[in-house]
Amino acid sequence: MSSPFHRLLQFQARKYLSQEGANLSPVEQLRHSTPEQIEEFIENISRSYVTAEQQNERQARALRISTDEANLLMARLQEMNRDMERTLEFIRSQLAELAKQFPQALSIANEESSEGNALIRQFRQLVDAWQSHVFEIGKARQLAEELRVEADRANQAKSDFLAAMSHEIRTPLNGVIGMSGLLLGMNLSADQREHAETIQTCGETLLSLINDILDYSKIEAGSLELEETPFPLRDAVEDSLDLFKHEVSKKELELLFYLDPGVPPAFTGDVTRFRQVLVNLVANAVKFTSAGEIVISITPNPDPDRLGRWLVQVRDTGIGIPADRIERLFQVFTQADISTSRHYGGTGLGLAISRKLVTAMGGEIWIESKVGEGSTFHFTFEMPPTDAPIPPRLVSGVPDRLRGASVVVVDDKQINLKILENSMLLWSAQPVLFSEPLKAVEWMKANPAPDLIITDQDMPDLNGSQLISQAEQIHGRRIPALILTSVSWPARPPAGTLVATKPIRERELARAISGLLDGQVTTYRNAPSPDSSPRFTHFPAKILVVEDNAVNQRLVRLMLGQFGLEAIYCANGLEAVQEYQASAPDIIFMDVRMPVMDGYEATRRIRALSGTMKVPQIIGLSANALSDEKATGLESGMNDYLTKPILRLDLFSALLKACQIACGESAVV
Repeated sequence: MSSPFHRLLQFQARKYLSQEGANLSPVEQLRHSTPEQIEEFIENISRSYVTAEQQNERQARALRISTDEANLLMARLQEMNRDMERTLEFIRSQLAELAKQFPQALSIANEESSEGNALIRQFRQLVDAWQSHVFEIGKARQLAEELRVEADRANQAKSDFLAAMSHEIRTPLNGVIGMSGLLLGMNLSADQREHAETIQTCGETLLSLINDILDYSKIEAGSLELEETPFPLRDAVEDSLDLFKHEVSKKELELLFYLDPGVPPAFTGDVTRFRQVLVNLVANAVKFTSAGEIVISITPNPDPDRLGRWLVQVRDTGIGIPADRIERLFQVFTQADISTSRHYGGTGLGLAISRKLVTAMGGEIWIESKVGEGSTFHFTFEMPPTDAPIPPRLVSGVPDRLRGASVVVVDDKQINLKILENSMLLWSAQPVLFSEPLKAVEWMKANPAPDLIITDQDMPDLNGSQLISQAEQIHGRRIPALILTSVSWPARPPAGTLVATKPIRERELARAISGLLDGQVTTYRNAPSPDSSPRFTHFPAKILVVEDNAVNQRLVRLMLGQFGLEAIYCANGLEAVQEYQASAPDIIFMDVRMPVMDGYEATRRIRALSGTMKVPQIIGLSANALSDEKATGLESGMNDYLTKPILRLDLFSALLKACQIACGESAVV
């Protein structure tokens, strides 16, 4: 049975065929049309063919540009090809319908005139051309598919290579950084400590370089996915600034953080990537600033023309950047000056990565700078505030003890005063602010003794220790006082005075004030220092470590030894399965890439056996920071995951958690 004409051909028939009898059907119109009208009708269809052919040529040219572009446009091209094939098939069916329904008209034209013969030839050529076009479309689609497969293979090969390089490079780095960290925890001479610190710094620098390259590769491959988890903003920033305490202390810089009261306390987003951007910018500021201060502030975004509701600023008093070189900063492997990388180090990848991450977070990043005066990096972000529960920010008792208390705050820097004022108001205290210590002394002469004094140590005219001593002389008694310093530690602080190093976390500030108000006067030094590892006095869990690298195996052995623990050691997954059957450990640290049997397969086999045996906590270990090995590990049955280089505190936390779950009782430290 014949199929009806499409409405488009009906319209064309009415437009180009006989105009007599406007109410006639297209079939009747065609029967009453002249050969010229039929020819015009077919020519109109032919023009549609030419248009489609031109589109196909443009597609072919696009395919020839490059394999990469073909791969990027593959999805779109395939859809276009499907549409084109449907169009061609439809027109071919309509041409067949035309020939079927009007054989007499074409036959008459063929018999009566030579012009009719040309018309039939044109019609047949048109049908042949469309069939040829369908064939060419099929060939183009096949070529596009081959290019897509080839590009996928190339991308997979690149990913496999980067994953292998990540593992192979980070594995020895784990030994370098881990062993130097163990050395720094020992009693060393000054020269030995300097050598160990140099080794650790070089290892961390190399690790940072590798991380930057892997991150950029991941972003360029389109495999970067941002997490959506609630996190407290202040903790995220203060955790980031903790990384720079030692360096700013050596340079005698002030590192300050101001959080505007109008900014929500918690957001839902990717805290790791947010911290990565912030750490990149602060690291640049610390690197290029030799004197003065670095101030980090977070406020609502005041510029409606900028994307993102929240604004982060990192301002420094460093060397500054010439205006004509600012745009180069965000280019890959580029710094403002070629001599910069020789003098200060760096890859030139950090800011390029930061721009990509900020864009992914719905914001923008830019810089303002003057040579010799410093720079301010700005970036905005778009994350929704959250009401999800977050850890308490204050230690017990501080808000009650400070409620209504008179607090004298003295600092010659306005930003410091603003930061401390916000904290005091948060705790319902009554702060009295002074940027000049002599004016603070005059105020105390004319007013009752305050409940608390918080003062900077290094100020003109009068330092913090002298200010507190004068306050005690004025009122004839000791006043609880806290000295904050980022430069020089007071040689002899007044009796009963606490001293803390800036930047100080809000929690640390609360803890210090709590101690002061409770009569505790032990010096509170939160500057970095070689810390002794915590030790377990009771640890009921049996530990198995599966690691094929001898250096890393020894490193874990030494770390566990510092915690007062011992373990059983295996060199591959097959040995781990056998040892599990023999000794039934409670906690297994499982490297994922090993000879004979990898960690995934070993985990699956252990899980299959644990139906009749003790169920262990399995913690994956991997040096691959590029691929999603954590998800693979969890799918295979692992409970937790640590990335190399392994940090002592991360290892300690993992042990505490695993012991509680595996044994049903907590370890004792």
